[in-house]
Amino acid sequence: MPTPAPAQPDLAPHYYRDNFFRLLDTVEAQYADLLHADEQAFIQRLRAAGFHAQCLYARLVSRVGPWFREAKLDYAELGDCAPLLDELLGGDLAVAADALALEDLARLCTRAELAALFDTSATRKADLLLEIAATDPDPQQLCAALLAADRARIVAPAHPDTVALLQLLFFGNRRQSLTDFVLSDLGVARYYPYPLDRARRLFPCREAVDEYLEFAALADLWYALQDTANATSRSTRMSAAATTTATGNETQRSSPPDSSSSTENEAQHSHSPDSSSITGSEAQHGSSLDSSSTTENEDWRNTAPIQGRARPWMAEPEPAMDGAVWRSRNGGSVVPGRAAGPDPNHPATAPVSDSSVPGYVVDQPALAAEVREIGDVAARDRQIASRGPPKSAIHGRLGLGHPWPRTPPGGDLPVTDCQSAPAYLALELLALPARFPTSRRRRDRLCNSVARQLEREGELELALALYCDSGTHPARERAARVLENLGEERAALEAAQEALADPWCEEERDAMGRIATRLARKLGVPGYKRRRDDFAMLDLQVPRVERGVERAAAQCLVGEWRAVYYVENQLMNALFGLAFWEEIFAPVAGAFTNPFQSAPADMYEAGFREARSELLEARFAQLAGADLGEVLPRAHAAYCDYQCRWVNWRAVDAQLVAAAAAIIPAQHLLAIWRRMLFDPRENRRGFPDLLALGEAPGDYRMIEVKGPGDTLQESQKRWLRYFDEQSIPAAVARVSWCDE
Repeated sequence: MPTPAPAQPDLAPHYYRDNFFRLLDTVEAQYADLLHADEQAFIQRLRAAGFHAQCLYARLVSRVGPWFREAKLDYAELGDCAPLLDELLGGDLAVAADALALEDLARLCTRAELAALFDTSATRKADLLLEIAATDPDPQQLCAALLAADRARIVAPAHPDTVALLQLLFFGNRRQSLTDFVLSDLGVARYYPYPLDRARRLFPCREAVDEYLEFAALADLWYALQDTANATSRSTRMSAAATTTATGNETQRSSPPDSSSSTENEAQHSHSPDSSSITGSEAQHGSSLDSSSTTENEDWRNTAPIQGRARPWMAEPEPAMDGAVWRSRNGGSVVPGRAAGPDPNHPATAPVSDSSVPGYVVDQPALAAEVREIGDVAARDRQIASRGPPKSAIHGRLGLGHPWPRTPPGGDLPVTDCQSAPAYLALELLALPARFPTSRRRRDRLCNSVARQLEREGELELALALYCDSGTHPARERAARVLENLGEERAALEAAQEALADPWCEEERDAMGRIATRLARKLGVPGYKRRRDDFAMLDLQVPRVERGVERAAAQCLVGEWRAVYYVENQLMNALFGLAFWEEIFAPVAGAFTNPFQSAPADMYEAGFREARSELLEARFAQLAGADLGEVLPRAHAAYCDYQCRWVNWRAVDAQLVAAAAAIIPAQHLLAIWRRMLFDPRENRRGFPDLLALGEAPGDYRMIEVKGPGDTLQESQKRWLRYFDEQSIPAAVARVSWCDE
C-alpha cells in the first residue's frame, strides 16, 4: 500500500501580504540608501494604507496584469473590494483605465463576452479578435465598451516598475518572484539558513542597479526582436506551405485536400533517474513530459498586424521590397583602427533619416522609435573610459586598446557596413562597457548573441569586435573562427594558443584544441597532434528490453559485482555537494541575496572558485586527512532535504552515499572534485551511467553504457580521458542484443 503524501501546512489567510512586506522590510534594511525619493515615498504610502488595502495591492501586483476588472475581483478574506480600490486610487497606489489595447481586452474577456460587446457570431476567439482588429478600434472606445458592460472600474496597481525594482533588489535577479515565498511557506522547498547582511549585498551602489537595468532593457529588446523575426519567418513558411498546398489542390483535384491543422508543440523532457541498486529486482525509472502548444486565444497574434511592433531583420535574405528593407552590405569598414567611410557604390550607407529604421519594415511606430533611440548613437553623450593596452592578440590586431568611436568629429552617425538592428545594437554595446560585476555576464551574453547574428549576416568585422569585447565563452572560440573565415589563419592560431594557455571552460579547451590542430596543420606549424582515445571497453550481450539499455547492462554485470547502481550524474554531483556544502553556502559578497537560493549566484562561473580559493583549499586539506566513509554519510544526515543544486535527495539516499564512500578511494574523489571545480557548469555532467562496487576498498568501476548505434558525447569523453590520467577505473560497455 503506497505511503500517503504528508499533509501540507495551511497558509495564513493574508500570507501574500505578509510575504510582500517581508520583501519590503528586507530591501529597506539592505538597500534603503540606494532608493530614490519617489521609490521611498511609494513604500511609505503603502505602509500607511489600511491593512486590507495593502492586501489587495499585494494580490494585484502578484497577478498577471496589468489590468483587472473590478467586477471580477473576489477575495473572501477581503470582503467588498470597492472601498479598498477607492483607498488605493486615492493614495496613488492604483490607476483606473480610460483606454485599453486590444491585447489587454482579449486578456480580460472571454470569447462570449467579446461576442456580446461587438455583436459578432465568430465561434473562435482568435477569429473574433481578427474581426475587431480589422476595424482599427480606438483604445478609448474599447475601454468604454467594457466599462459600460461591467458598470465597474478597470484598474491596475500603480508603480509596477518600482515593485519590479524591489523584487530585483530582494532576489538579485529578474527570474524569481513572490511564488518562492509560497513554496517555502508550504514546505515544498526548504532552504539552508545561510547569512544575509548588508555588507555582502549584491549591488554596491545605485549606479550598479541602473547599469544592470540598462543592459537588461537592451537584452529584452534584442530577444523581442529575435522572437518577432522568428514569428515572421514561421508565418512566411506557413503561408508558403499553404500556397503550395492550394496550388497542388488546384492542379491535382483528384487528390483529397489536406484538412489537418497546423500547431506548434514544444516538449521539454526531464530525465532524472533514481539511483537504484540492481541486485535482482529493478527499481523504478521515471521521466516526465511537459508539452505546451499554441492556444486558440493566441492564434490571432500570429496573423494580425503586430501592435506597436516592427518587423526586424531576417536571418534569411528577402526579395527586394522597393528599398523598404535595408540589408547587410560589405562595402564599409567598422573595425577600430581602420578607416571607416561610406562606399559610394552602396547608397544604403547614407545617413539614416527619421522616416526609416534600418533593418525594419515598420508596421507601428512604437518599437521603431525604441530601436531608433538605441541606434541613434549621436543622441547619447557618454564618456567611454579607456580600455587600456591591448588585452590579447586579437585586441592588438583590432586596435581595441582605444574606445570605440561614438561619432566622428562632424557629428554624423558612424558609417557601418551593416545598416541593421544588430549592427546598431552592436555599436551601442561596444560604446557601453560594464563597470560593475553585476552587469558583466549579462553584457557578455548579449555581445555573444548579437555577434552570432552578425556572423550569419556576413558582418564578420563587427562580430569580431563584439567577441573581443566579451569575457564569456564562446567569445574567444567564435573570434578565432571569424578570423579564420576572414583569411587570417595565423591570427586565429595565435588566438587559439592564447586561449589554450588559460582556458575559460572545458568546452573552450576542446574547441580551441581542434581549431589549433587544424590551423597548425594548414600553416605547417609542428607540434600539434590530437591523441586518439583508447578507452577500456566491455562487450555485453543482453536480451532486448524496453526499460532502457543501462538497466539491462546493470543486470548483466550484477553477477560480477556486489552491487551495481544506475547513477548517471546524480551520485558524483551529490558527493561534491555534500563534501563542500559549507564552502558552497559560505557568506561571499553578492553570492546570496535572498533566502530562497539553492546555490550561490556565481555557482557556475569561474569567479566561484576564485572567490573561495582559500576556503576550498583548506577544505581539500581537511578531506585529504579525513575518513570520507564517515564524513559524507554524516553530511548527508546533517543537510538532508535542504535545497541544493548539487544534491537530488530523491535519487541519492544515505545507503548509496555510504556504500560509495566506503569503496571509492579518497584520492579518486578528491581528483574528481578538483576537476569539477574548474568548470562546475560543464563538469557536473558526463559521468558514467553505472557504478559497480565490489567488496573491498578500491574495488569498483564506473561504466558508461552505449547501446547499438549510440556514441560517446564530448562531456563523457572528457571524463573518461581524465579517469585514464588519474588511474580511476572506468570503461565503456557496448551493448548488443543477443536475440537478434
